[in-house]
This record gives sequence, C-alpha cells and structure tokens, in this order.
Amino acid sequence: MLKKFWMYYKRRDKFLRYTINNFLFFEVYFAVQIAVTIGLFAFGIRYSILQGIGLAVIGFMFLSFLYDYLVARAKDKLSQGFISFLSTFAGFYAINKNVMKSLKETCHFIDEPVRGIVLKNLLLYEKGQLVYEELFARMANEIDIKSYRNFFMLLLTADTTGADITSITRRLIGTEQEKNRAMVQLRSSISYGLIMIFIMSIITLYMFNNALSTQQITQGITPATFAFVMSAVIFALLLGKVMSKWLEGE
Repeated sequence: MLKKFWMYYKRRDKFLRYTINNFLFFEVYFAVQIAVTIGLFAFGIRYSILQGIGLAVIGFMFLSFLYDYLVARAKDKLSQGFISFLSTFAGFYAINKNVMKSLKETCHFIDEPVRGIVLKNLLLYEKGQLVYEELFARMANEIDIKSYRNFFMLLLTADTTGADITSITRRLIGTEQEKNRAMVQLRSSISYGLIMIFIMSIITLYMFNNALSTQQITQGITPATFAFVMSAVIFALLLGKVMSKWLEGE
C-alpha cells in the first residue's frame, strides 16, 4: 500500500517540477508535509490529544489536496497546449513523411515535461533499447495525460497499418478544438469550486482551532462534535481531490 502511494505521487511530481519549480519534487514536498503534520500535532496537543490528532490529520489531508490541485492545474495547462502540439506535428509530417523525424522536430516547439519524455524515448529507440511498439507505449504512459496517451497509441496504429496520418491528425485537431470550447465553462466552474474548498477549509480550521483554544467553549464540545467537524473537513478535501481529476480531464 505504501509503495503504491509513493509511486502514485512520484508519477505526478514531474508536472510540478517542470511547470512550477524544478526543486518542487515529491520528496521535498512530502518532507514538508510530514513536518507540517508533526508541527500541527505538537501545537494541538497542548490543548487536548483530540485537537492534536485532528489538526495533524487535517493538515496532512490539506497538503495532499493542495498537491493534487497543483498537479491538476499543471496537467490542464499542458492539455490546453495539445492542439498546438498536433498542429506542429502535422506540419512537420506533411514535409518529412516520417513519424520519428517529425516527432523530434516537434519537440523544439513544445513544453516540458512532454518534450523531455519524447526526446528521451526517441533516443532510447535510436540506440536500439526500445522496439517500435514499446516506444509509443512508454511515451504515452510517462506523459500521463489522456489526450497525449490517445494520440500516441493512435499514431502507432496508423503508422503500422499505413493509414493517412495527416488526415487523422487534422480530424483530431478539429475534435480537440470542439472539446476545448465545451470545456471552457466546466474548467472555470471546477477551478472556482476547488478554490472555494481551499478557502473554506482554512476558515473552518481557523475558527474551530480558536474555539478549542477557549476553555469555556472547549468544555461544551463533545468528542462527537469534534469528530463531525473533522469528518466534514476531510470529506470536503477528498471531494476536492476528486474534482482535481475532472480538471485534469481524466
């Protein structure tokens, strides 16, 4: 379970490193997350063991939600550049009539981490360390963005069967343009909802912590009330993590 948890976040940290800060990789973020969790526990336990545990759990969940939100925004930004990627590739393929050469030249005009992943795997293929089918499968899995995954697997099928790649790419561009127009409002609504969850979670925790710091109020708070408030905040953060997936377009 812990290994799956670790690998899940390791697959996603490339988006934060390349779109936010090269030093913001998962090991650093996770260390900060643990440090904040311990700090919140130490702060809360001064008042009660329940408050210490509650603040520690909420703190850990909140930073986990923030991580997923940042990754979702980064992936959404890269997804919005997919049409540009398709158009650039289509232009080079119309000239070269060669998938490998066209992909390599396209990489000069696209952003990280897509550029680095494509170039790395093309190099491995040229060195004979990957067969043709593995090349496209690895690029699709490592990029981990639905639109790119589908394109690379479709490109593999089209190239091996002799289908008209130029025509397929043009149809994909039209489909993606329609999809983007439909996603504009949804993307805005999801982003707004995530921001509101973020803000309301902070406000709720701040107000509840102040209440627990007041002796007269603390005496009137039962364990059931405490558990209800903590559960409500955790549920909101879990909902935010699910909504982040929608923002990614997965």
